[in-house]
Amino acid sequence: MDRRGIELVLASLLLVLCGRVEAVGSFRQQLEKGNGQLREGNPTGALDQYRELLTEDPESPLVRYNMGLAHYGEASQFGGLGSTEDALAALNKAKEEFENAEKYSRDPKLRLDAAFNHANATAQQAKWSAEAAKSGAGKFEDTITAFEASVTEYEELLKRQPDHAGAKQNLDHMRYLLKSMLQNPPPPHEQQQQQQQQQQDGQNQDQDQQKQEQQQQEQQDQQQEQQAQDQQQQEAQAQQQQEQQAAQSEQDQQQDQQDQAQNSDNLPEGNVEALLESLEETDKREQREVKNPQRGNPVQGNWW
Repeated sequence: MDRRGIELVLASLLLVLCGRVEAVGSFRQQLEKGNGQLREGNPTGALDQYRELLTEDPESPLVRYNMGLAHYGEASQFGGLGSTEDALAALNKAKEEFENAEKYSRDPKLRLDAAFNHANATAQQAKWSAEAAKSGAGKFEDTITAFEASVTEYEELLKRQPDHAGAKQNLDHMRYLLKSMLQNPPPPHEQQQQQQQQQQDGQNQDQDQQKQEQQQQEQQDQQQEQQAQDQQQQEAQAQQQQEQQAAQSEQDQQQDQQDQAQNSDNLPEGNVEALLESLEETDKREQREVKNPQRGNPVQGNWW
């Protein structure tokens, strides 16, 4: 390869390298923009930025991890507003993104941080489950199960990183809360009230569903009835049209007969008399031929 060819190759490589650097710079800028939104307490705005980055790299562990943090921030906002169901749903999304980050990442630190925040999300779900149980919106048994799951996650994390200070502290806290709940379960009458409330809620849901189904059935019946009425009306109109056509046809026939009779009555009188005389003359001629039949005349003379 001559010097000119080497220069062209080097130039091409430089352009590719510059393009990659520019793309990486743009990616970092948008990622930092989303992180800024998250730091300012706008997790929804941060999620919008992160989702745009996913179109370029759907398996980016860093983007997935930050999306998990953003969903966790949304859950905190929902919890502060008293919307427990929305908060729990946001925590489920956060846990899913932390799982994706740990799956896609090869960075041990990022994988450990994702597992730690996943355990934190599970712990927060257990706490909100306990609040729901106190208000009668949840079951005590479900709350115990949620706390046990949280304790298990922190224990598994400490097997991977025994000196993780945050995991140790949170594990001790969740063990304490779990022990307190087991030692002080709700009184039987409260459990009974919770069960009754849950049964009542279930019955209300069943009634609402039955009412909705009944309304749908009534609407269907009304539609079918309306369709039947429309069909009857169409059939009646068709029958009426046929009757009108038959009556018109009969009327036309009667009119034709009247026209023919009128034409016969309007024949000239002279023509009628001439016709009668012709018939009489023909009749007389036939009678004479019957009385005087003609005989064959002999041939006279030579016919040749």
